Amino acid sequence: MAGSVLTQIYREKQVEELAMDGVDEIPQQFDITIYKPPTAIKAIAANSNLKNQSIPFIDPPVIDFARLITSNEEELEKYREALSSWGCFQLINHGMESIIDEMRKNAKQFFQLPMEEKLKCAKSANYYEGYGNDDVTGAQAKDWTDRLFLIASPEEQRKMHLWPQNPPSLRKTIDECTKSGMNMIETLIKIAAKSIGLEENIFLSKCGEKPVAHFRLNLYPPCPKPELVLGLKQHTDGGVMTLILPDEQVGGFEFIKDDQWYQVHPRPGAIEINIGDQFEVLSNGIFKSVLHRVVANKKERMSIVLLWSPDREVGVGPIDELINEKRPRLYKSVKNYNDIIIEAWKKGIFTLDAMKL
Repeated sequence: MAGSVLTQIYREKQVEELAMDGVDEIPQQFDITIYKPPTAIKAIAANSNLKNQSIPFIDPPVIDFARLITSNEEELEKYREALSSWGCFQLINHGMESIIDEMRKNAKQFFQLPMEEKLKCAKSANYYEGYGNDDVTGAQAKDWTDRLFLIASPEEQRKMHLWPQNPPSLRKTIDECTKSGMNMIETLIKIAAKSIGLEENIFLSKCGEKPVAHFRLNLYPPCPKPELVLGLKQHTDGGVMTLILPDEQVGGFEFIKDDQWYQVHPRPGAIEINIGDQFEVLSNGIFKSVLHRVVANKKERMSIVLLWSPDREVGVGPIDELINEKRPRLYKSVKNYNDIIIEAWKKGIFTLDAMKL
């Protein structure tokens, strides 16, 4: 009993609790004006001043999934352009509408639970799975977000003690959303191969028999001074593709194209897809991993994310078919990409830079 009392007394407050306290000042550990990003990262995103309200809006390519799977030439060309020049796109007519509605409802119910209930699946200080705030890596500000982060696939890697039991339907909904999302991503990966003249299974065959899916529910509580914090600091995703169910009412997702930050309007009914580092590596630089962030807001925002990554035990590198005299090999092959991500951030460099030959 004494141990549990001490845990309640000395644990650091979640961001949601800070917002509910009605704080007027931003706690130092969240203040990006005190904790600067590593030099290399700051240089890539030089115009990242959050006080600058002139960041323009831009609409990433909108891809019609129903047309894409029929090999419609116009849609295939838009998709190829999205992969090679944007690194992100919005997907419509994807067929996941009903499960997305249920997932959003369950996620909202989870975040509305009493803190005591959510802390039953709290993450530990030295491990990323579970409920809580992301750990600080080096001298960086903490993100203004609380999240539930789980390994959802392969099923034998699930740590079920970290999966919430409330609301009662949440586990089943995460499972169904994971399976549907993985199937859709794998179809997109196949079409990506065909879009550049390769056999459709060539990328999937290099990712192993047990790809990994991380599932993440994000809550961005209202922030009194959003210009001083980031909801999620600027980064590229480490996997192959990331599926995002954004908040349809409150924006916040921003990405870089041609060295310029852009804001994205939420598009009702659309799924946002990001290209990750390991797809850029597999394609030997043809497809582009997108640098992005989430800004804070004075309104609450929620998003749901599925990250698809290769089997950890598979060495991922550029495929032979995309290495030639005109395009020499750009990246080395590595296993356990998450370990590379952590080490790169500690050194203040992007993971892809650490992967370059």
